[in-house]
Amino acid sequence: LTSLSVADNGLTQLPDSLTTLTSLTKLWLYGNCLTQLPPRLLSTLPALEACWLEGNPGLGREAVRQLLQELPHPAGLRAVGLDTQLLLPLSGSEELRQAGPRLKVGEVLPPLAGGSSVGYWKLVPSPDTLVVDSVTGRLLTDGQGRLERQGVLVVALGSAPGTPNWGGLLGRVYKQGLTPAE
Repeated sequence: LTSLSVADNGLTQLPDSLTTLTSLTKLWLYGNCLTQLPPRLLSTLPALEACWLEGNPGLGREAVRQLLQELPHPAGLRAVGLDTQLLLPLSGSEELRQAGPRLKVGEVLPPLAGGSSVGYWKLVPSPDTLVVDSVTGRLLTDGQGRLERQGVLVVALGSAPGTPNWGGLLGRVYKQGLTPAE
């Protein structure tokens, strides 16, 4: 098994046996209700290239801290996706300061007003955007826990099979994004 997606399943925990899948290269765990992770999750999966954990609001500070401590170890690991809400409790920490470019920070937002009640939005800054201050380890957010605004917004859209959410989507995003300052 090289790819495993258990995203958006309402899972609260993962079996420790997940770490025996040593050929796994991609692991999608986002959009669940995870509260903890198997010990040394990243370190025990030597072929892992990407792991996406956004949208797991119950994942505790200690689980996220341990995950960040593992980032330097798997040589082939290119991306670990976490959202700002998971990282805010660790803002200013040594683990966040040393996380480096493998850490992909995004924001998970609820569905747009007037839209479907299913799903969520994930906003990811461009690769050139500074998200973590490399000196202080501080997560660069505004006063409401959102990533600081940048000059460029890139929108990438995805849809779950059978979920009609494309019609008029960009128009709704545009209207919702307009403020007097913009």
